[in-house]
Amino acid sequence: MKHWIMFPDEGGFYLGMERELYEMIPEYRKFCRKAERALKLPLHDALFYQHEAYPQRLSERQGAVVVVSLANFELLRRLYPEAGELMLCGRGIGLLSALVAAQALSLSSAAGCLNGKKLSARQVRKPALPVYSLSKGELTEAGQIIEAVELALREKESWELPEDYPCLDIGPGRVCFDAQPRCEGKPCVIARLDEPGDPQYIWSGIHTKRLWSRDYCAKRMFGVLVATPNENENSDSKRLIEIEKEMRELLRPLYAQEPQSLSVESFERCVALLRENFTIKHTSAEEIRQRIAMLENETLISVSL
Repeated sequence: MKHWIMFPDEGGFYLGMERELYEMIPEYRKFCRKAERALKLPLHDALFYQHEAYPQRLSERQGAVVVVSLANFELLRRLYPEAGELMLCGRGIGLLSALVAAQALSLSSAAGCLNGKKLSARQVRKPALPVYSLSKGELTEAGQIIEAVELALREKESWELPEDYPCLDIGPGRVCFDAQPRCEGKPCVIARLDEPGDPQYIWSGIHTKRLWSRDYCAKRMFGVLVATPNENENSDSKRLIEIEKEMRELLRPLYAQEPQSLSVESFERCVALLRENFTIKHTSAEEIRQRIAMLENETLISVSL
């Protein structure tokens, strides 16, 4: 099965993005640190700890999105080797992320582009995975790649995907892409890997039928819990910390060096903890019921207790 992997533009930037993945997964942490050094940008505090003094230069916000998007892609390939044939694309700086992920560009070359430097042919290699410009189609030659990058960075890209395959938005962002125009009448599914502080993500974005599993669903629940204290000032922080601790223990096997599958009992406990979190956030019982039903329909997994 073929899948589009869509990398986001700088509109996906926000302070603290992907904090739970960085804290829980050593490989994710290692990749991010390596990428930060290659880009020569002070990203750590902004990405993971919401540092107040984070510089506001556009190139740094763009670099942060590139780093997190690439780390998400590495995580996807490690956790879901059965994902099928992947085709990479992106709008704006997302095309840079796609080219780095496909090994057509180095991170240092991408950093140069973010700082206004032009690509040269010697900086470009043949992509190891199919990479598509949304305007120009598949990119295979150095000249094509250079032209497509210049077009993307001028934000002159088309929004349309050339084929009707399911699509996964791989990076951070609350405003990455408007799925509706691209997916109207197509079997195209948008599922972002991160949407902190927004429980609605769980019900509307997880694409388990082809790509995802019970384990992935539980991890996203944990992501919502981790982000909630930063997003909801009215929450009972002490109670949320207790819930977060319990779910962290339930998910610990998934983040071990030799990942194990989450048991049905542990998954049901994760669901119960998420329900408790919704209650804290003053979500009605009916809304909880509707969201659980949506989750069951989308994941084909029963979460009834």
